[in-house]
Amino acid sequence: KGYTVVKTADELYEAMLLDEQNIILMNDIDFSAFSTINSFTGTLDGNGFTISNISGYLIESAENATIKNLAVNPRGSNNADSLIEEAANTTLDTVYIVGFDSAIKNAFDEINISDAFIGGQSGGYGFIETVHAADVTIKNSLNFYSVNDNTGLLIGSNENGTVTIKNSYGAG
Repeated sequence: KGYTVVKTADELYEAMLLDEQNIILMNDIDFSAFSTINSFTGTLDGNGFTISNISGYLIESAENATIKNLAVNPRGSNNADSLIEEAANTTLDTVYIVGFDSAIKNAFDEINISDAFIGGQSGGYGFIETVHAADVTIKNSLNFYSVNDNTGLLIGSNENGTVTIKNSYGAG
C-alpha cells in the first residue's frame, strides 16, 4: 500500500482518522489547532520532520502501528503526558521526543523502540510509563533528563511484562 503525502496539520489529522494508513510527512506540522487522535493503525513516517504544539496525547490508542523518522514536542513549556496513551503491537523507530512524560503511557502485547531519544522534561517515566503483560524491546536509545523519583530511567514500572534493553541508556 502506498503512502498518503501530508503537508499540513489538516491533512495529517484527516489521514490519521482513517484505518490502516501509511502516512509520510513532507513538512513540519504545527498541531496546535487539533486534539488527540482517538486511534491509529498503520505507519506514520515523519520523514525527518517535526510535529509540534501537541496538546495532551498525539494518539490515544495505537495498535499495529509504526511511528518512525519523526520529532515531536508538546504545546508550551509544561510537561505533556505521553505521546501515545495506549499502544499494542507498536514500533517507534528513529524518534526524537522532547517534553513528554513518556513515549507510551500503557504498553500491551509487543512494543519495539529503537534509535530513539526522549528527554527535556523532569518528572518523566522514560520511554514507557507502565508495561502491562507486554514484550518490550528498547535498543540503541537514550533518555536524557526524564526522571521520576519513583521509577526507572527507561521504563516507569513493569506489571508482568518482559523487557529487553540493548545498548540503551538513561541519564537524569
